[in-house]
Amino acid sequence: HRGPEPIYWTIANGDVDAGITVHLTVPRIDAGPILAQRPTRVSDLETAGSLSKKLVAEGLAALDETLARLEAGNAEALPVDLAQGSYEPPVRHAELDWDQPLQQIDRLVRAGHPDQPPYFTYRGQRRYVYGIRQVRARSGERPGVLALLRDGEMLAALHDAVVAVRWRPVGHTHAVRPLPKQQFP
Repeated sequence: HRGPEPIYWTIANGDVDAGITVHLTVPRIDAGPILAQRPTRVSDLETAGSLSKKLVAEGLAALDETLARLEAGNAEALPVDLAQGSYEPPVRHAELDWDQPLQQIDRLVRAGHPDQPPYFTYRGQRRYVYGIRQVRARSGERPGVLALLRDGEMLAALHDAVVAVRWRPVGHTHAVRPLPKQQFP
């Protein structure tokens, strides 16, 4: 996948392989000759965050090797075939369709974790989804929110499963609460 967020699209599309490429720089993005490539497997539990960490480690190792080959004068630059691969658009928070299968919803949640979580609207308010886990197969329930379990967790029926969903309201941050005004220096 090419474009601004290839990791998101790798997971959202269910790809099992990903990789990092070191290019010579040219004016067009991803068009420079290839100096190194490193493949990596994508697990069924991979999130955008965990895959990013793996690819950064692979990329740093590939860059170190490439710089050493360039300094030694034996780096080989292979032409890039722009017809291979796909260009994907920028990611927007995806609205969940509860009538989709568990596999598709799971991929969207993992692809969006931690920075682009999908959302749903419940009682007029948007809520971001940060995790799901299958509870059981669906047995006649209409797709959608079934019950709130406790703050930040609920049950929802999908096309083929009932899942526990971890969510946060839109606007919630990962940061700790600020100190009260009187505690600031």
